[in-house]
Amino acid sequence: MPAGPATPAAGYRLLPVSEAQAIVLAAVEALGAETLPATAAVGRVLAAPVVAARPLPPFAASIKDGYAVRAGDGAGVFPVAFDALAGAVPPPLPPASVAYISTGAPLPAGADAVVQVEDTRVVDGGEGGGRRVEILVAAPSPGADVRAPGSDVAPGETVLAVGDVVGPAEVGLAATVGVASLSVVRAPLVAVLSTGDEVVDAGTVDVKDGQVGGGRG
Repeated sequence: MPAGPATPAAGYRLLPVSEAQAIVLAAVEALGAETLPATAAVGRVLAAPVVAARPLPPFAASIKDGYAVRAGDGAGVFPVAFDALAGAVPPPLPPASVAYISTGAPLPAGADAVVQVEDTRVVDGGEGGGRRVEILVAAPSPGADVRAPGSDVAPGETVLAVGDVVGPAEVGLAATVGVASLSVVRAPLVAVLSTGDEVVDAGTVDVKDGQVGGGRG
């Protein structure tokens, strides 16, 4: 390659930034993609969309704190069979009973509605002891205060798009919809080349009174 002119301005044409970028990108090969565990992909860029493998929520869940009931049982006093709490799988609901349920907890099999705690009243357990609660609403509707499976995200729905940057929130979302690994763009290897002798180690040049190398003497 012939050497450039001694005075760059004499023979070089300045390029617009967009044109210079195009020249550089044309000489660069695409990085390609790799698949990583979601937790190892933080800070990377998605090379493929993330599609929900399962519904969110994956089960019928309570919207409020209250009591899981059979809507057809209507109002009245019922024994509290058990507590259905978030993070645990409850047993089936026995006939003619209710279950205390917390927000986000799975609805017990056999129950089809939730009555919010404000529409109930705890009563004396009587001779048999145990907890009892009075349902004050006359006819709770089936499905009342219940989030149906897939009501937030349906299976097959795209939740993250190509080009999204993976952060902690994206990792959590992927895990929630059953995705444990992500296809991301390979990380580039970056090198910095410095030419010339203008940059030296700190402390190797003595600057005094605006002069380099010992001052004005």
